Amino acid sequence: MKIQRSYSRGFTLVELLVAITIMGMMITTTLLIYLNIWNTSLRMQISKELSETARQVTDRISQDIREEGITLSGTVGIAGNPVDFETQYKGSGSLVLGIGKTSTGPKWQYMYGKKDGSGNISDCSDADKNNISIHCGLYIFDGSTSYNLVDSFTPDEQEKRVKITNLAFYISGDDNTSKKVTLKMTLELTRKSGIPASLVRATKLEIQSTFSDSILTYQK
Repeated sequence: MKIQRSYSRGFTLVELLVAITIMGMMITTTLLIYLNIWNTSLRMQISKELSETARQVTDRISQDIREEGITLSGTVGIAGNPVDFETQYKGSGSLVLGIGKTSTGPKWQYMYGKKDGSGNISDCSDADKNNISIHCGLYIFDGSTSYNLVDSFTPDEQEKRVKITNLAFYISGDDNTSKKVTLKMTLELTRKSGIPASLVRATKLEIQSTFSDSILTYQK
């Protein structure tokens, strides 16, 4: 009578190394695909947030100009602070835009700059624009108080998330004629918002939009 014996055969060292190599390649490929999808999704999220912020800013300025008009006389920025106003359509532009009209000047002003601890607004230097601790933005000043226009659109926990790194108003016309202003600005997320710095630098939004306070008439 023959007795049959069965033997279990394990992997050889070469087979184990091949299996581990294949598994490592599969894990690496899967991880790279996941990271690529995550980066793409994050980039789309950033672009959407910047686009929405730009839309809100331009809509607000357009509404103010349509309802109140652009005012040039008396628009000089905040006294004692170097926020410049210039009527330069072909020059370097202005950091200030006056809206509405009173007996002494505009009802309020849009001002690009930074706010210090005392609430004063001044120019943002190139160093300020790249400093994560300094928030350059577009402020609305009504003669006594000011607030950041971008932050006014967002919940408190997201304040100072979007930064305007460049902005200028290119203004033409005078107080006796219709006026036109072209807004140019660059928006990006702040580098302290939990987004990788490399992705923040690579995702910026440049906007150019033109507004006019003229009233169009049609001849029949």
